[in-house]
Amino acid sequence: MKRAFLIALFCLSGLSAASAQGLAMYDVAAGDFEQKVIAESATQPVVVMFRSDSCLPCNRMIVEAPQMAFAAFAGKVKFYTVDIGVERALAGKYQATDPPRIVVFRNREPVASIAGAQDRMPLFQFFAAQAGPEAKQAYQKPPAAFEGKRPPGAELKTIGSWQIERGGDGIAYGLRAGKYLRRLDDATAGRWTVSGSAALSLRYDVGKRETICDVGYSQEITRPPSAGDKDFDMQKQGVKVVVEHQGVPVFMKLDGEQVAKLPDPLTLQAAETAKAIDARRTLQIAPSQRRARFHSVVANHYLAGIGGMTPKRFEELLVKARSASFSIVVDGHSVVLSEIALEDTQKALAYLKAERAYAAQRQNAIGLPR
Repeated sequence: MKRAFLIALFCLSGLSAASAQGLAMYDVAAGDFEQKVIAESATQPVVVMFRSDSCLPCNRMIVEAPQMAFAAFAGKVKFYTVDIGVERALAGKYQATDPPRIVVFRNREPVASIAGAQDRMPLFQFFAAQAGPEAKQAYQKPPAAFEGKRPPGAELKTIGSWQIERGGDGIAYGLRAGKYLRRLDDATAGRWTVSGSAALSLRYDVGKRETICDVGYSQEITRPPSAGDKDFDMQKQGVKVVVEHQGVPVFMKLDGEQVAKLPDPLTLQAAETAKAIDARRTLQIAPSQRRARFHSVVANHYLAGIGGMTPKRFEELLVKARSASFSIVVDGHSVVLSEIALEDTQKALAYLKAERAYAAQRQNAIGLPR
């Protein structure tokens, strides 16, 4: 299925919902499921991914699935996650006790689902099968004479340490950093046990002539309860409980120089709440609702406050850097979530820009709406 044009239509048109929302996603609780999923599905598709903290494929799909959903539905879609370890009743109702499982809701009903670990292409094909006619326009072909204008390199799968993400017709739509120098399993920071991860990918906005840096990250920071904690008495009675940290910002560095400060989970959740209030939607947020651990944001949006850092300076540092690292500070202890090698970034980015320019020209040749 030829998905590159649909992604181009999404990225280059006014349908850039994923960019606007920073591809952030949030766990939805049973108490909010009716309002956030069922009710919203009456006006647009709603995708729900049932996940668990122990599900390894979920860590990857939590980033890739919303990207493919936004692309397939041309930006007109909402994406939520459900933690089956917390919401067991919801998981049972939608046969999602063995994650990952993705369910698409339309008109207040579940209309399609897919289970098990899935790569990007099967995810896109699954979502595209549920898309409307306006999205399927993107699979038209341009005049044959136009094909000769494509930049060389269609056979490439990687450039340096960058994996080239392509659509069904082979046009590149993104780069994914695939060479990890360091990954976090578990670390101790004072009283806290820390686990998490971070991933890096690039897109290019032809209209704005801007390189877009997507960062997907997770963090889980816990400790046993101590005297003074409300759950301490339960711990003394033999009940296994943990205290969860509210989360901390993630610092992105290129060759050791800080270039972005990515928001902590509570800040992202507060931003989502503010958007809902601005949209005049009724909110029913339970005080005990757990925060989401997984997020994907556009790093370009978080350069403010870093001395002298601009989008242009950010790209200059990116193409020259040999590594990118993502770290957090817990109780004064620095913990690296991941460190990623950056090789031949300038060459890879130049190729991506040429492919996206070609895709935009090809889109115009077909006459798709912008």
